[in-house]
Amino acid sequence: MKIWGLRRTFSFVIMDGKSISAKILNDLKDEISSLKMKNYTSSVPTLGYLVNSSNAGSFIYYKKKEKTCHSIGIDTIGYDVIGKNDISELYGHINYLNANTAVNGILVQLPIFPGANEAEILDKVSLEKDIDGLTRKNMGMLFMKNSEPLFYPCTALGVFELIKSYGINPRGLHTVIIGRSNLCGLPLFSMFQKANSTVTMCHTATQNLKQITSQADILVSAAGKANLIREDMVKDGSIVIDIGINKINTGEKSLIVGDVDYERVREKTKFITPVPGGVGPMTIAMLLKNLVKAWKRAQNF
Repeated sequence: MKIWGLRRTFSFVIMDGKSISAKILNDLKDEISSLKMKNYTSSVPTLGYLVNSSNAGSFIYYKKKEKTCHSIGIDTIGYDVIGKNDISELYGHINYLNANTAVNGILVQLPIFPGANEAEILDKVSLEKDIDGLTRKNMGMLFMKNSEPLFYPCTALGVFELIKSYGINPRGLHTVIIGRSNLCGLPLFSMFQKANSTVTMCHTATQNLKQITSQADILVSAAGKANLIREDMVKDGSIVIDIGINKINTGEKSLIVGDVDYERVREKTKFITPVPGGVGPMTIAMLLKNLVKAWKRAQNF
């Protein structure tokens, strides 16, 4: 019997990406220090970067990555291409960083040039230094059966590290992913499949979104649309991963929110990520984890 006006609520767990990423970064810091002492080397993991500081949001995000690098013993070297739009010069910078044996990983902070072919630019990064995991070779290996990329894309890897930290096994579960970007949706589609989850991908042309999301054991939203996911779109006791980052104006101030109507949806879930403080901090942690992996490969540690 259904009693109108009542709804079932769960004792939900907030998945704290901030604290988990802090532990990962602290472990990386200890690992770098330990390997340097053990191998009597002055070598340190080094990030090569390309950034365009004319894009304020992108530059702020890069500076956050740079600050995190320095806090755990990682060096940075690179170029700010502000005021330039010469693709051949950009390729020259990438080639220099590829050839520089002191550089272990390369970050092209997007967007880099207005109207630039980002896939072509990213493909100039050598496979061994593609710590963002976004070259066609790495992405291709990600989708091949019985194959793994050298580096997993950072946000997708962050999602998996997060669910692993909470003891969640996707095997046999129905995962619904909203969004099909190279950064999030497409890598997650392959990774959940390889984890033996049954995966449904939704996008801008998807019909009956509510009908699909309400069947999800794991719902991942990377649509970039504030409050897209309402409580009536979520299955009772589900796991909700919110990758969306959206700025909304309340009249008095601007707020950063995800794709999920967090306050209403959370009471129907078993696990849920907040925005901010959920997947976001994990992305930077995974970038640096990939960088340390590249450094260890280069040093034969």
